[in-house]
Amino acid sequence: MPRIKGRKPETTREAVLEAAIWAFAEYGFDNATLAVIAQKAGVTAATLPYHFTDKKGLWDAVIDAFYKELFQFAATLKPDENYEDVLPRFYDWSIENRNGIRVILRNVIETGSLDREVREVRMGAAFEIVARLAVNRYGVREKAARDATVAVTHLITRFVTNSREDNRRAFTVTTDEEARDRIVAILLQTARVLLDIPAA
Repeated sequence: MPRIKGRKPETTREAVLEAAIWAFAEYGFDNATLAVIAQKAGVTAATLPYHFTDKKGLWDAVIDAFYKELFQFAATLKPDENYEDVLPRFYDWSIENRNGIRVILRNVIETGSLDREVREVRMGAAFEIVARLAVNRYGVREKAARDATVAVTHLITRFVTNSREDNRRAFTVTTDEEARDRIVAILLQTARVLLDIPAA
């Protein structure tokens, strides 16, 4: 059947998008077949072109959805917030959007770099938002703010793409909460050193 009976087209589209995020994160663009994505979404492969034209259209929609979520998160940040407030929230957001981050990283591994649109328009804009907060809040130089943003963001992407077990083992702790607290503490320490700001 093209879609689950009673399911609205927008619900079908969201199910396909979620399935695609998972499949691209798990298998990469080349190895994530439309059949696998359709099965995960509970539709037939023939349904996918109706919503996304082709596999590349579905890939573009996955990237769009990830950055839409990222910019929605960025819109919640307030100019007077400290890193102590922002970084734990951003780490938790990253955990929730782990597969989207895996899609981005897998693409870098498979192709050698981000595509121009992602690198220059989306990623650059995201770094700029957070760096600008650091400049405004702490009065640091733009270069220091940008360096700190890039370094901390790359650390976050590495930690969230680890398995939970790997993070627990790395920090010799027994719970995910303990590992998360250790990671956030490292992120905050890194940001403070790079920005040359004292702890709050």
